[in-house]
Amino acid sequence: MMPNYYPRTAKILAATFLVTLLTVIVAAPTRAEQAAPVVVARVAGEPIYAGEVAEELAAVLQGRKVEPDAKPRLQAEMLAQLIDRRLVLEYLKSHQLTVDPKLVDAQVEQTASQLKQRGTSLKAQLAAKGITEATLRSQLNWRLSWKDYLDRHVTTKVLQQYFDSHRRDYDGTEIRVSQILLPLPKPADAASLAAATTKAAALRQQIIDGKLTFAEAVAKQSIAPSKEHGGDIGFLTRRGQMPEPISAAAFALDKDRLSPPVVTQFGIHVLLATEVKPGTKTWRDSAAALKSAVVQQGFSRIAAAQRDQVPVEFTAAMAHLDPKTGRLVEPTAGR
Repeated sequence: MMPNYYPRTAKILAATFLVTLLTVIVAAPTRAEQAAPVVVARVAGEPIYAGEVAEELAAVLQGRKVEPDAKPRLQAEMLAQLIDRRLVLEYLKSHQLTVDPKLVDAQVEQTASQLKQRGTSLKAQLAAKGITEATLRSQLNWRLSWKDYLDRHVTTKVLQQYFDSHRRDYDGTEIRVSQILLPLPKPADAASLAAATTKAAALRQQIIDGKLTFAEAVAKQSIAPSKEHGGDIGFLTRRGQMPEPISAAAFALDKDRLSPPVVTQFGIHVLLATEVKPGTKTWRDSAAALKSAVVQQGFSRIAAAQRDQVPVEFTAAMAHLDPKTGRLVEPTAGR
């Protein structure tokens, strides 16, 4: 099963990773003295450093600026991704699925050699990035081992089976949807959101019980412009048109069925599938998307199982996401 989260580097080739690694390391400022790397979390006692989080965030932002008040959550999301990778690496270690350490040694030696040719050293550049050689080796071990694991497990048969189990999501099916959109409470804290969701669920049940028609509910309750058309928002494809929660909920529906309440930034939606156009694509037509989904699902499954097996600790150096609720936890002084 394969971070969010998305292991973006899951299928990266070793040579490509080396080029990327050199680019990242050489881009670091060279200074004779560097402060000790800052530990932000530990997985199975092994540290994750602030420098690793910074690298992940820089790779995602690609030069785009981020508002200061948004940065803590973005950092926490990157930290969560790094933790999940370490958890998966612990799984690979425990099942003796990691690559031969000599492969990691060779990559480190090649990196050091190329950096030396550029007039710097591996030690200096790692220090400038705020990570250690042990961290570099762990990163290499993760990438090489995960790629090897995927090469063994993401087979043609697996892709075909996943397609058969999720055919609608990949065969080009289109679903026509109408919606009731209810407003989000302000402030949208946990209690008020729960109350609003309960209200939406009650409205849905009234429609199911025949006490109210969908059209009547749209006219009386919906705040969306689509209420002028009975709530109709047209045919949806599985990806790209609407926020993922709406797409996922719509494609779980059979014709004339209502979805449970769906929460997005726009409000609380109740969806009705009014028409289904079956698709004709085969699994081969969607092989790339299937592979991505299988990788993501596998990664998430392994990481989730490992959370019950492997200790994860957070320091006071950086905000993190609560593993159970996903809420942002600000660092606490003195932890």
